[in-house]
Amino acid sequence: MIDHYTTFMANYKYNHNEGYVEVNYHGRRVLEHRLVMEQHLGRRLRTDEIVHHINGDKKDNRIENLELTTLLKHNNENHPKSCDRIDLKCCICGGNVTRRKKFHDWKKRRGQKRVMCSKRCVGLYCKKFLPKPSVHINYKVRQGLKRGWSGYKIAKEFGLNKKTVYNQIKGM
Repeated sequence: MIDHYTTFMANYKYNHNEGYVEVNYHGRRVLEHRLVMEQHLGRRLRTDEIVHHINGDKKDNRIENLELTTLLKHNNENHPKSCDRIDLKCCICGGNVTRRKKFHDWKKRRGQKRVMCSKRCVGLYCKKFLPKPSVHINYKVRQGLKRGWSGYKIAKEFGLNKKTVYNQIKGM
């Protein structure tokens, strides 16, 4: 079946923008190496399955050069630098947090100083360390109303959500 496919489809090959070969198969453009592997296995590939070119040549789609693997294994073997992981401690409960180093560096550059292990710890952090927002919002809404501003203007001036401002006004 592969030989018939190769001879029949030879005129319908395209270059994919990442260096792979794309073919027109049943009216759809598909990556040739995935199609060859599907025909070899006799089934469709799952989305978590990766077809790896053993010799690194993305245009060499012989079955001897193709290997089926998972995304995690493929990235660990072929892109080890992007999979470097670091162990951190949660600032609330002291639990272990494992992050990709690249992601952790990105978070630090964006200004995140604390590491938390779960949504529960984030919620505890907000209750423990951040001021109660309703007190400050209520104060700002009262100030805006004293000045004769509309709810829209209060929200715009103080950087608040319009719905929050209207709820505060309704609750007064």
